[in-house]
Amino acid sequence: MAQGDSLFAMNSHLHVTDLAIVLVALIASLAVGCYLSLGNKNSDSFFMAGRDMPGWAVGLSLLATIVSSMTFLALPAYSFKADWRWMATCLVYPLALIPAIIWFMPFFRSSNVDSAYEYLEQRFGLWARLYVASGFVLMQCLRMGIILFATSLALEVLLGVDSAIIIICMGVIVIVYCTLGGLKAVIWTDVIQAVALVAGGALVVPIVLSKISGGAELLLQDALAAGKTSLGPTTMDAHELSIWVILISHLIIYMQMSCTDQMFVQRYCAPRSLLAGRRALYIGMLGTVPVWAYFIVMGTTLWAFYKYNPDPVVASLSAEEVFPYFISTQVSVGLSGVIAAALCLAAMSTLSSSVNATASVVKADFYQRFLVRNTSDRQGLIAGRIFSILFGVTMIVIAIIVRSTRTNTLIEMQAVFLGVFGSGLLGIFLLAFATKTSNQAAAVATTLTIVLVIVWLTLSQIESIQPWWPHELWLGVVANQFLFFFALGWDALRKMIA
Repeated sequence: MAQGDSLFAMNSHLHVTDLAIVLVALIASLAVGCYLSLGNKNSDSFFMAGRDMPGWAVGLSLLATIVSSMTFLALPAYSFKADWRWMATCLVYPLALIPAIIWFMPFFRSSNVDSAYEYLEQRFGLWARLYVASGFVLMQCLRMGIILFATSLALEVLLGVDSAIIIICMGVIVIVYCTLGGLKAVIWTDVIQAVALVAGGALVVPIVLSKISGGAELLLQDALAAGKTSLGPTTMDAHELSIWVILISHLIIYMQMSCTDQMFVQRYCAPRSLLAGRRALYIGMLGTVPVWAYFIVMGTTLWAFYKYNPDPVVASLSAEEVFPYFISTQVSVGLSGVIAAALCLAAMSTLSSSVNATASVVKADFYQRFLVRNTSDRQGLIAGRIFSILFGVTMIVIAIIVRSTRTNTLIEMQAVFLGVFGSGLLGIFLLAFATKTSNQAAAVATTLTIVLVIVWLTLSQIESIQPWWPHELWLGVVANQFLFFFALGWDALRKMIA
């Protein structure tokens, strides 16, 4: 790995006290998984936590799942090198939850489904279920790999250990406790991890400010003068990363997550009542938005610190490596261990949720649908654990591949992948809920959407076209809208002719 050479040269290591804190956090996660494995008697307890979880716990689980190591690394990395334009995502997340609270959560709870995509087969046919389930699986595999890789970057700086070794070790830990304890273990470890990641992150900005002569007032003045607090271009130019492309694309991405993502559907079904489920969404939202904003501000404080305290090593680092380097060199013993543990736990909470959700989809939409329709409780549980191991290994392999091929920032990479592999997922769900469009209309629209994505990606790689080709984040917006409105138009035309 190209970045790794500079990391080994730094030889940055945590104190033994800090390493002990990280180790205790990892062992605690494993212990919770082992303990809760005793309660998993069937696939429903493994994938839906027995449908009797308290709402507050599920809400903290949502917070821990959404606030991954990408929040710890990618958000401050972007604001460190550029500005606050990703702050716009904080504005649209609450809006994206409105349809989930009103329509999708009550529907999925009353349907008593194992997978979010069973309904699509009833509505449009088997092809729709397979299309959306396959898109979800691909999307989650790539997302897990990126998040695991991002965490390995930080721990490489902190521990002085090669990131490939870290990827394998962390991946194995996630596989073990996720495979043993299922969703109940995921949720209860998420509760611990949510508290730890918020507490760990909250330490950083005060520490940075304490090291800057002049404090927050001077920092804000310099940040304003340097344009570090800008929300990005406000023009409607489709070729650049403006505030509009971030707002619109992430409204689609967050609606796609909250309305069609199996991880959310599991959290909708896990609480013991609809009221508890809605409470979980409110808690998750009220916690996630300020945490995102806080980490964006953190990147600016790190920029100010190294402006006033120049360090030649920082110039050789990627933006994602600056935060962990600061922890390893500027934070006192004990506190650096707490922050490092929070970083580990933030990654593990998201990864374990993704592994469990992906295994759930494969078990319900492929294994039970095609191989063993009438599975016993024991068969379903065994299948769930086998698929959890399979996708845990897949996550490790993809993280190692990303490690050797990455060319752009992590936050942009994740956003593009979500747009590409999520193309059409929201559109087809909205089509199913809002219309009575025929199978043929939806099938044609879906096929054309896939073609649109392939053409878009092909053209975006042609150098002569790149200067005027729309920014890649528009892909998910265009694909979902194209599917929805083309299917509507097709169906209306068919009715007129008939």
